Amino acid sequence: MVYWHRENCIGSYDEAYTIIPELTIQVLLANPCSIATCSLDLSTNQWMATCIAYKGSIEGFLQGCRPVLGLDGYFLKGKYEGVCLSIIGLDGNNGIFPIAVYFCRQKGLIEAVGEIFPNANHRYRFRHMYKNMKTYHKGTYLDREPYEYWARSHFDFSSKCEHITNNFNESFNNWILKIRDKPLHKAIECLNLMLMKLMYDRRLKATEWD
Repeated sequence: MVYWHRENCIGSYDEAYTIIPELTIQVLLANPCSIATCSLDLSTNQWMATCIAYKGSIEGFLQGCRPVLGLDGYFLKGKYEGVCLSIIGLDGNNGIFPIAVYFCRQKGLIEAVGEIFPNANHRYRFRHMYKNMKTYHKGTYLDREPYEYWARSHFDFSSKCEHITNNFNESFNNWILKIRDKPLHKAIECLNLMLMKLMYDRRLKATEWD
């Protein structure tokens, strides 16, 4: 009953999955060279995942952001739940710089990144490690993890970034809190508007710099 009333205001959760394929096409038409995909189970035609990364975000990261990416996942709170995985960068002013979002059914981020990017420099979120160490992995837990994943003294010098937390991912999570319960197509539309406003506000603020 709660979802029925909500759908009267924000749209149908079920209809969203039939809209998504066309929505990704429209994203590509309006933003050539972006990434907009919709993965379906070919045997059932059931929606599996959608990835959105706008060309402006990709180029912005390559041209003006620090060479570090934060990856994290957040549970969706709509009718069918799911997960929103994100790739977040840091601009030169240490502001969050959203690059891509990936809406899907289940998590598996650490395993996937390790498999697809085996030679990349990986760092674990220290707060996550500290919590696990106190609760589940007392004793020699850190000895079992490569030092270059969590110890600043072993970080690769190519990335000039002091972050050993994923606070910028947590900031993004808080930023998208109001869209995590919306139908998928509405969440993507709202995120697009939020990104445009974020970049416009920063550009406006930059004009006031000396």
